[in-house]
Amino acid sequence: MTNDMQQHKALYASVWRWHFYAGLYVAPFLVVLACTGLVMLARDPIDRWQLGDLSTNASGGSPVSHQARLDAARTAFPNATLVRYQPGRDATDATRVTATLNERPQTIFVDATTGAVRGIVEDRRRIYVMAHLLHGTLLLGNVGDALIEIAASLGILSIVSGLYLWFPKGTSFWQSFRISGATSRLVWRDLHKITGVILAPLLALQLIAGLAWTEVWGGRFVQTWSTLAATNAAPGESASHHETLNAGSSKVVPWNLEQTPLPSSAHAGHGLITLDAAIAAAQREGIGQRFFVGVPTDADGVWTIAQTGLNDDINDPRQELTVHVDRHTGSVVGHGGWKEYSPIARAMAAGIPLHMGSLGWWNLAGASVLCLSVLALSVSGLVMWWLRRPARGWRLAAPPRPDPARVPLVTWVTAAILGMLFPLAGATLVAIAIVDWALVRRVPALRQLLN
Repeated sequence: MTNDMQQHKALYASVWRWHFYAGLYVAPFLVVLACTGLVMLARDPIDRWQLGDLSTNASGGSPVSHQARLDAARTAFPNATLVRYQPGRDATDATRVTATLNERPQTIFVDATTGAVRGIVEDRRRIYVMAHLLHGTLLLGNVGDALIEIAASLGILSIVSGLYLWFPKGTSFWQSFRISGATSRLVWRDLHKITGVILAPLLALQLIAGLAWTEVWGGRFVQTWSTLAATNAAPGESASHHETLNAGSSKVVPWNLEQTPLPSSAHAGHGLITLDAAIAAAQREGIGQRFFVGVPTDADGVWTIAQTGLNDDINDPRQELTVHVDRHTGSVVGHGGWKEYSPIARAMAAGIPLHMGSLGWWNLAGASVLCLSVLALSVSGLVMWWLRRPARGWRLAAPPRPDPARVPLVTWVTAAILGMLFPLAGATLVAIAIVDWALVRRVPALRQLLN
């Protein structure tokens, strides 16, 4: 065997081994993300089914003022901290006021036509919110966020390595999309490869979009560079950031504004404007009929009126807009939208409606098919492993370890680049390599179990 052939064999073996280990970790998380994604895509019908009459108005009369609805929620629950106000989407939809009560996010439903409070629901009891929290943190806080970040990062590695393993070698491009019927294992292998290749561009975009929300790669790396500065939010800045308006339940604040401080009022001690006046001021700035309002929680706070793709207020990302109104004077003290966004922030704003399936029935259907295809990809990988594992004994049956001396330099360089681009994945790869070199190779029992 020539040296080139030995190097090619070692390269293929190393890529296959890393693809196997990455997939072993990633697959369970992809299943969770796909299942919760399907639930989130069905948010509206699920909410209507679960909430029933709470989410609708009792009669079809003219709506009372926004201020009256907000006051009704505050009067009914005086111990609650009101965080966010959202009028109904249409004449039949009740107004929702997100609040924190007993340190837990709650949604208060107010009849828009009578101003009467219809009820309150803890957000974690809502199916959609639970799916959203599972999708983001597995209900494990920062630990869950880190686990998902590792999975998404290794998912990128799985895509890159999978494309290499699939790339036609000695056959035509179109022949690589054929399904072999020689054995059941080959059928599953070809289904896995073809599904992965077709999904690769969309899945990579989804994983990168998800990574932008994570704590390390997103919050400390990419999001920090793309955060919209509060330079146009004079006269001052408060101690709170826009992220507080998410209230710990649903993401509604634009990605590039989460770390931006909320502006503060310079006129504390003067009179107060109504919520209706604040909304009118924001609509003069370009806010449409669908929006949410961040409620000021102290004397220095401001009204924050926003229309965002995350809140399903708009489908055109160029219409995304956040306006801050001084609660004492009614003047606009902050304004941020598409024109002020960085290129990365614009990419996020444009990708969110597509990610959420909110651009129409075709987008909803496509996002649902993507989730189902991810499930098929994960299941087919499991079946492939099951069919190739030894019939007897408890063994992981990982692909054979190549001779490190024969692995081409490009393999190590590629792994190093991916590790630097995605820090938690890089740390995981290093940890696996150390375990593989220091323990598996030297402990016969572990070597027997894994190989």
